[in-house]
Amino acid sequence: MGLPYRWNGDPDRHGGTDCFRLTIAVLSLYDAPRPAVKPQWYAAARGRRWQPLLEELLAISTPVTGGMPLDVALLKGGEPIALGVCVAGGLLTTCQGQGVHWRPLAACQVRRWFRFLPSLRSPERPLPNLIS
Repeated sequence: MGLPYRWNGDPDRHGGTDCFRLTIAVLSLYDAPRPAVKPQWYAAARGRRWQPLLEELLAISTPVTGGMPLDVALLKGGEPIALGVCVAGGLLTTCQGQGVHWRPLAACQVRRWFRFLPSLRSPERPLPNLIS
């Protein structure tokens, strides 16, 4: 929390991050299935085109009803394109002007929920019980 927004910033190297890299960093922290961030994601976000981003994400994930720990949300409203990851009953995300922040689920407009598929190179691991 409090980490500033930085387009294409790696939180470990740049002292700031965007919603894509924040989501992957949180999933990595809990050793959850996650893809590498793709240049296509940034191209879609830069062009404010959420549909191509959604298609990219659905190709490497499974749709879920959402709200469980480490579920990922493609948001609508506010920022034209943003991802968030579910932790502690809310979404952890980042955007310009607010940096990394947490919002309760009821305050979020979610376009689609999904969970990344495990890599073919590593066995699927159960999701951790982050916060009861």
